[in-house]
Amino acid sequence: MEDNHSAIVALYRSGMKPLQIFKELKSIGVSQSQVYRAIKRYLGTGSSKKRHGGGRRRTARIAANIGRLRKRLQRNPRQSSRKSSKSTGISRSTVMRIVKEDLGLKPFKLRKVQELSSAQKGNRLTRSRALLKRPANGELENMVLFSDEKIFTVEQVLNRKNDRLWLKERSPVSSSLFNIARKQGPLSIIVWAGITESGRTPLVFSRKGIQNERRAPPIFSSGNTSEAVGREAFRECKVDISTGLCSSSYGTLNSEVASEQCTGLHIANAMAGQHS
Repeated sequence: MEDNHSAIVALYRSGMKPLQIFKELKSIGVSQSQVYRAIKRYLGTGSSKKRHGGGRRRTARIAANIGRLRKRLQRNPRQSSRKSSKSTGISRSTVMRIVKEDLGLKPFKLRKVQELSSAQKGNRLTRSRALLKRPANGELENMVLFSDEKIFTVEQVLNRKNDRLWLKERSPVSSSLFNIARKQGPLSIIVWAGITESGRTPLVFSRKGIQNERRAPPIFSSGNTSEAVGREAFRECKVDISTGLCSSSYGTLNSEVASEQCTGLHIANAMAGQHS
């Protein structure tokens, strides 16, 4: 807009008349009334810039309201815009504009994290520092196994927000269509897998109710073909895997089994079992 006004004033000072200026700048979207307003402003103020203080003055996004909202959010950053609007008497849309444009704040979602005691934090710090020392000594290559397990249940998927039935009315005949059966302890299977720097283990499947340890294959698969990746590192090392749930007791069991059978091997998931 200001560029258009500057162009209008420049053409006017070169001796062109308003109608000629309009025809010259019509292709870039300049209207005839805009030409006359720019010339009038130039003749009155000697400049093509907008007059200071022109237009309707603000009544809501003023310094006082901005300061009130700033103090309220400093005291309680979790306060919603709806509550701020109700307590201050400022409209919700104005509150949002003040928070985002004037205060420069952004909304961040809260997240759930595992509660850690002081002892657990200390253990994590000690073990992390010990793990970071291994690369310098050449002990880390192919000796870290990151593992995880997932329980897959055999149940019908239900999305409460999107799954709908299009019917004229609810009737006894169609009532069964509304029900999605659930039961305690549905059929399920546990899938375990591990990965190292140079390869990954095959998937290990276990049925529900199997609580004994199973042995993971020492041959890793890398890419589309199965190769003996890490064979030398794991030749004398068979890691027992607990197929139970990921609880603290099983985490302890995995850690103890790995320590006994595989000296120097660190199972990341097992070590963090008690503290994650």
